[in-house]
Amino acid sequence: MLLCRRVHLAPPLNRASRRHFSSNPYSSIPKLRAYPFNVTPTEAVKHLAPWGALISQRDLLSSLAAQYLPDSLGFEGVKPDKITPVYFPAWIIDAEVKADVVYRGNEFSAGAQFFGAYLPGSEFSPLCTVPLYTKELSISQTVPFSEDLTTIDGVDVSCLPYTLSPLSLPSYIRSLGKTKARITDELSVELGSVQPSLMAAYPVLIPLYIAQYKYIHPQMKEVRTCTMFMEAHSRSPTIVSENIISSPSLSPPFPTSFHHLREALLILSSNALARRPVRPSNAPKLPVDTPLVMLAVASRPSLKFVRVPCVSLVPVNEAREWVRRWVEGGVIGQMEEESGKAMRIDEREGEEMWKDKRIREFTVQERGEVKKWLEVGAEEMMVDRVLYGLRRKIHNSPVPIKSTSPEEMFEVISKRARESMAEIDERRKGLVPRWWKEWVEEQEERKEKEVQKEDGEQK
Repeated sequence: MLLCRRVHLAPPLNRASRRHFSSNPYSSIPKLRAYPFNVTPTEAVKHLAPWGALISQRDLLSSLAAQYLPDSLGFEGVKPDKITPVYFPAWIIDAEVKADVVYRGNEFSAGAQFFGAYLPGSEFSPLCTVPLYTKELSISQTVPFSEDLTTIDGVDVSCLPYTLSPLSLPSYIRSLGKTKARITDELSVELGSVQPSLMAAYPVLIPLYIAQYKYIHPQMKEVRTCTMFMEAHSRSPTIVSENIISSPSLSPPFPTSFHHLREALLILSSNALARRPVRPSNAPKLPVDTPLVMLAVASRPSLKFVRVPCVSLVPVNEAREWVRRWVEGGVIGQMEEESGKAMRIDEREGEEMWKDKRIREFTVQERGEVKKWLEVGAEEMMVDRVLYGLRRKIHNSPVPIKSTSPEEMFEVISKRARESMAEIDERRKGLVPRWWKEWVEEQEERKEKEVQKEDGEQK
């Protein structure tokens, strides 16, 4: 069970927890930005009170009144046994990836774009299993990280250090060589061919409150503890809880009246939506100690680890969802496996890693350059999809049109498409961010030195 410090006089964390928390582990990260705490500890207690009352089965009405009615009326809600503000490290990823695929029996190169993909920057469980970056968190609301952000209303903010990085994922995936990963029955990808055309990784800190409530299990008659997490930048925050209500691993379940109370509270809470335990839909395994459930969700559609705005496959909407599910299940869903190990930051190389040019500051200007480049790439993918669709349609047409064979017709269309692609490609070359060109040059120089070294050793 997670341990938290009290808001004012907190007992010291045990030794295991101290490994995860640090007063300020971010001083050596030059491009780090953060969402400021817009919710004070007192406000957080009010936000959480109705849910804490639901869990502890006491003072629900007074907790609701304390949240929604003026303080002058004197209502007090249920208070957590422990609560602490926390900065959770995260990565926002914008990228375009190309790979060799087999789709419906045909082999060719395909591409996919990721914009606003979320990866946890820490293995701290279970927070690393929840997509904390929602549409409510606008890029314009971030600020450069500074020491001033490590306190809120006189309370110290616990800071989780970065232990995960996405930078090594592309090379790890390519190291799998000829291994084919099945995305669907019709689509598979050769992992060794996966190559990012561009990748930008933005480090950003997400403010949270971690709170604990004691409750008596209605049938077991024993005191237990429930941990909740609340995002603390939005005024309509996402609230996550251990799923003590309906988890199959906790038996016997809560009585029917408990579920009715929960549904009533969901109706009363602004923008709240019920949510089943959080996990990627096809992930076989998650690095989580206890099941989680979204209690109050500010923006349900945005609660995804991965967003795939564009692919070169058809049908485009289905293909986007295939890729999203596969990435969530294969990367996020198995962070305890090899892909997770590949993401771990080596303490000896950590300082050097932060100099990587692919790490960018999470600003409108930095991200705007990448967005323009991706938008032109989306035009290329659209042409790919049109050509693929025409090829299938013409080749399946039983009747020649105007005495022209399907092959001749397709050649005429594809010639114009190739001309269009050349124009788009030329435009796109002029939009490549300078830092990406420099990073590519660095990689080429490194490879050249490695080849020279190998040649020298052989001689």
